Amino acid sequence: MNGHPQKTTTDRCDEGSQEPKVEQGVEESDAPQSEEPSHWQEALRDRTYDALISQWMVINDRKVLIEDVIDGRPRLVYKRGGSPLRVNTSAGHVEPDVDWLRQKHARGEARPLTMPTDIATISAFADLFDPLAVLEADPRSRALWHLASRANKDGVRRSQNAVDDWLGRKFGAGHYDHDIEQPSARTLIRAMGKVKEGATIGDLANRGGRREGDTPFPPETDRIIFDSALAYWSVEARTKQDAYEDLKIRIANANRRLQPGAVTHRLMSRSAFVERIDRLECEDTVRSKFGDEEVERRFSGAGEPVEANYCFEYGYIDATRLDNVIVFDAEDRLPFLKPWVTAIMDAKSGAILSCLVHAGDPRRETTLQALIESFSPTYRETAPSDWAA
Repeated sequence: MNGHPQKTTTDRCDEGSQEPKVEQGVEESDAPQSEEPSHWQEALRDRTYDALISQWMVINDRKVLIEDVIDGRPRLVYKRGGSPLRVNTSAGHVEPDVDWLRQKHARGEARPLTMPTDIATISAFADLFDPLAVLEADPRSRALWHLASRANKDGVRRSQNAVDDWLGRKFGAGHYDHDIEQPSARTLIRAMGKVKEGATIGDLANRGGRREGDTPFPPETDRIIFDSALAYWSVEARTKQDAYEDLKIRIANANRRLQPGAVTHRLMSRSAFVERIDRLECEDTVRSKFGDEEVERRFSGAGEPVEANYCFEYGYIDATRLDNVIVFDAEDRLPFLKPWVTAIMDAKSGAILSCLVHAGDPRRETTLQALIESFSPTYRETAPSDWAA
């Protein structure tokens, strides 16, 4: 941004105060302008929470209702008329206060369920959550956003050499540069592209790293890498090491044809190149390298209907996540949220042969355990004590 107004923070101790306090030690010409939308800035003038009553929030992936506001403290419940939400503190189980909500919001763990449209509710949420605190909680994204904005303003070409040269000359001169170590050229290039597309500081904080499918290489280099990876699938006898050696030759030949002073093509690491080869695996590439028989073996069996004429002839195995369930187990010290259930069912009778409840995504160990339990006899010596007589 071009303007540089004074940075302000609201007084949290005095709920009746409406005047912002100017931070000491920050000159008007040095402090950069906040990137928050103007309606948030207008909302900061209104310090009442009454408009939040009956509003829904999401805290740690759970819906929470603001049932009432008592003495400036929102009363949170999971359903209308239910018991209030309580948190563990050194003083015992207490209802959360405004500071607890602000910390949750700054960590990205609390937000409105839907963004309100009326100014009173927007104003109340603005003061409750304090959007400026979110920016303070992620100084790296804030510093990277301002650094990328300066690079775009200076017209820096998004190439390795140009960005490295600009960082060597300009990094450290910005207001927020001291918050981070000097980023790599590739990191700044990605940030420059996102900022040029209109990304905010919050966008950089929530979209770290490259987007899926993006490549760190220029289009010309990426085409050479793609052709070498595709060549692996064209000949059955060619190994991945052969393909990587072919990539080295292609990169060297392409660099020899470049004009003096041009940016050279960089060689991809072997591990990343092998991953690129594996991502190209499909019916067409497998057929080209190994033939129709291998395609039949790898792809044709999945998802086909099976006619089961006898019990225990065929079985189905599947895993499902239960989003709104908490599991307490006597063998585990801590409960776990969003458990997975891996079940094996007999195709003929529809009987569930085994059912395994576990934390974490399905994996080889959980599948093997479910299979073992389906073949293991299960019985009870005595009826459970909580069963009716």
